[in-house]
Amino acid sequence: SQWRDARPELVEGRVAASGLSLPLPEESRPPAIQSMEARLKWKGNAETWRLDLSGLRLGLTRPAWLAGRLHLDVRPGRLRFEAEHVDVADLAAFTASLPRENALLGWLRAAQPAGNFNRLRLELAGPLSAPSGYSLDGELRGIRFAAHERVPGVHGLSGRLSLSGDGGEFRLDSGETRVELPRIFREPLSVQRLTSRIRWRRNPEDWFVQAQDIVLNARDGRVQGDFELRLPNDKTASPVLKLHAGISDGDGSHTARYIPLIVPDGLRAWLERAVVSGRVTDGSVLFHGALRNFPFRDGKGRFEVRAHVKDGVLDYLPDWAPLQDIDADLHFTGTGMLITSAHSKIRGLDAGRIAVAIEDFMAPGGAVVTANGRIAGRLQETLDVLAASKTPRFAALVPTGLRAAGDGVLTLDLRIPARDPKTVAIAGFYRFLNSSVEFPLRDLRIDNIRGGMEFNESGLRAGKLGARLLGGDAVLEAVPDATQAGAVRVEAHGTLTQAGLAQVFGPELSALVRGQAPWQARLLPQRDGSGLFIEADLRDLELRLPAPLAKAQGEPLLLQVRSSATGTDSQVLD
Repeated sequence: SQWRDARPELVEGRVAASGLSLPLPEESRPPAIQSMEARLKWKGNAETWRLDLSGLRLGLTRPAWLAGRLHLDVRPGRLRFEAEHVDVADLAAFTASLPRENALLGWLRAAQPAGNFNRLRLELAGPLSAPSGYSLDGELRGIRFAAHERVPGVHGLSGRLSLSGDGGEFRLDSGETRVELPRIFREPLSVQRLTSRIRWRRNPEDWFVQAQDIVLNARDGRVQGDFELRLPNDKTASPVLKLHAGISDGDGSHTARYIPLIVPDGLRAWLERAVVSGRVTDGSVLFHGALRNFPFRDGKGRFEVRAHVKDGVLDYLPDWAPLQDIDADLHFTGTGMLITSAHSKIRGLDAGRIAVAIEDFMAPGGAVVTANGRIAGRLQETLDVLAASKTPRFAALVPTGLRAAGDGVLTLDLRIPARDPKTVAIAGFYRFLNSSVEFPLRDLRIDNIRGGMEFNESGLRAGKLGARLLGGDAVLEAVPDATQAGAVRVEAHGTLTQAGLAQVFGPELSALVRGQAPWQARLLPQRDGSGLFIEADLRDLELRLPAPLAKAQGEPLLLQVRSSATGTDSQVLD
């Protein structure tokens, strides 16, 4: 050491200390450094001095870590501090232990930040006890802290920071990063690469934050864009956000991760189950307005998400075959959504334009999903979809062993309450295009089916079909029943020919019957079931049967059959 007038001018050597107290102004209990070891060089006087520590090992609250070189330059009206490396966790814990209460210390205690701050440089202007300005810069590596109150959490943040009292800049350059936004998303968001240039400045009325050239690469997709945020000094005023970003290479199978908590539970559950997979080829996100006005029901702001999806799968109803191979455009606003698909499939059926919409996410009675479209394909495939739906009224229309041929076109409108998807309302129309069906009973066939039928979630509603049945032309018609509200009566008539007799009775018995017979049938609704009435005029039939069943052609004979199905699953036949 070197001295002048009983004061040191130069001090050099190695220093080591443990339990070193640091008396601070207005602190009755000074904080203590657990351990410190370094090579020291100090030069100066009472007003101007310089301190250099090399090979510094420092432990503020925990075992020592290598800080490297530390430099402190103090002059009247200015302080300059430089450090090669700072362990953020140790520094945060040391600062949080100070016996004071303020917002920063509260955050440090709750968030428990950690990571590394390298090449740190800090400058203070003015008196040390009340600096008039400051500047700080350095490299952040692997910064992490937990979410606390309105501040999100992060894990793996890296970049170069420079700031002052009037503004600053952060050149974000992170690898694997996880962001926690517990007030917005249920799960943390993970990214593989995140870069941007973020700048902020203080204006007379607000703080202005701008992020440019944002590039986010994640396993679920890529995002590029920028945003501007204004934070008013007036705490009663709302922050204003302007955001625009492009999306590509998105993975729809993880949609549930990105559904914000503002979405009602019933709708969230439907979306999480319904959106099975898909590939977002391109899209965009736009937000412009005051945050407090979101979701902009009054038009004072704009929020839109648009995307194009390929190879999508939408499981819109439990137990029903999902929409597959979806090629669709998605449009979300703050209040609703619209998905329009130019092409998709339901099993082997080709679905043309399909529209799926939610008018109001926050509807008082719960969000309602509407879906409508036109589906064309083989009749057999349509019957298979109905049979597999596990919907009793539709599955009952497809007896076991029923086979079909030909094509048809289905027009379908669905209203699906998101809270209870099984209470779906259905309005549909199926048009038969020269189709045929074959029943397992004696290979009975209905050929050349033409016409259409309307139906809803309760069954058939109305329609008319023409066909070839029992060897002759036949007509089947469903009409509303006047005796019961909402009930439907099914009527049919046709002619039983010699060819039809062979279908019903087989070649052995049909050889004993000659001629033809007109017939009619009615399926009538009853309060406790349904009633079937069949009538056939056998006048033109010749029955070559033993007496008393023998009958000559032209001899009058009327056949009537009545059957009632009751609620106890029993049949009454007369």
